Amino acid sequence: MSRIKVVRTCIPKFCYCPSCGLKQPFKKYHEHWKTVKDFNLDKPTLIKVQVISAKCLNPNCKTKSFSLPIKGITKFQRATDRVIREGIASNVIDNVPSQKIKDRFSRSLNTTGSQQTIDRWKHREADSLNFKDLIRQLSPSRIVCLDDLDPKRSKNKALITSDRIKGYNLYVDTVKSQDKEEVVKYLNKLKELGIEEVDCFIIDMWKSFPYAIKEVYPKAKIQYDYFHIWQDINRHLEGAIREYCKFLREDGFNTLATDLWKHRKVLLVNPNNPKKMTEKTRERIREFQETHKGTIVEDVLTLKDRIRDIFENSKTQNEAHFKKNQLYYENWHKKSLHFKKIIQLFMWPPYCYNMFTYLKEPGVPRSGNSENSIKVVRSWEKVRYGFRTIKGLQDHLKLYVE
Repeated sequence: MSRIKVVRTCIPKFCYCPSCGLKQPFKKYHEHWKTVKDFNLDKPTLIKVQVISAKCLNPNCKTKSFSLPIKGITKFQRATDRVIREGIASNVIDNVPSQKIKDRFSRSLNTTGSQQTIDRWKHREADSLNFKDLIRQLSPSRIVCLDDLDPKRSKNKALITSDRIKGYNLYVDTVKSQDKEEVVKYLNKLKELGIEEVDCFIIDMWKSFPYAIKEVYPKAKIQYDYFHIWQDINRHLEGAIREYCKFLREDGFNTLATDLWKHRKVLLVNPNNPKKMTEKTRERIREFQETHKGTIVEDVLTLKDRIRDIFENSKTQNEAHFKKNQLYYENWHKKSLHFKKIIQLFMWPPYCYNMFTYLKEPGVPRSGNSENSIKVVRSWEKVRYGFRTIKGLQDHLKLYVE
């Protein structure tokens, strides 16, 4: 049995027309009652609300009548504001899918709300917000991360922008391709939203990023993300190990090849990471060095340490360029096709120009936080199997930021 609570509207002496803004004496035009849902821990509760419409006395106003505001209840809604706020907050902040929110409303809070209703509340609230106002409120720093994103259930790639210093996700939108023109459109959109001055972009390894940034933000400096640089390097080092394992199998050393490939990640571990570089890992690396002495395995470990030395121990940009040029003069590119791709990464523009900006400009960080931003988006996608449209993702981002 539902509990019914009656709420009568207080009739004022004066009222304001929301259309023309005129303060005028109240004159009743119409009255009706509507039923809205509310929370109650004991039993289901319905609120019967008196809705009174006032007549606008301004002859030039296009609105003949308007409803008097009711505290806690939004016009046209069949639920109280706190029910709607709880549904949106559970979906956005707690990352609970709409189906589970619906079940919790029914089980614990003695009210109802279908999955479609909760989604409608969410998108209606998001439509009242815009990125330009949200970005202005966040007051982002001038160091921005730019990375690509593959949204689930979407055929197009997307670009995501985040604040490197404050950690906010600022904007996300789709691009049709990796072409410079598409990236320029995206960056122009950022300018329209209020991100007009950027000191530095920390970017992914897309070739079009530097050229597009220089066109839209000519004064901005560029730094390739340290994480993405090593992502590329490790991919090529792993390719060299794969090729070596193939040769071992062709020569009949299947056990050695299987063991090496199974533990290939051990050879690529960062020695400065105490969580991964344990004593057991060091011992395993020494075993591989002894077993595969004089092979590509030794070269992989040596090249990895040489490259890490460039980033970790170089004091100036010139020193870093000197060390990476030494790799070329020592003919590392001739030892393996995969090593050649690594050396090309260091020698070809625009990569070679934007890897060591952090050594020249003290305020520029070596790495960004775009991977953390993508992890946040992935956590949103996981519980709802992705967003059907980019607008759904943008609406979720707006509410999350707000």
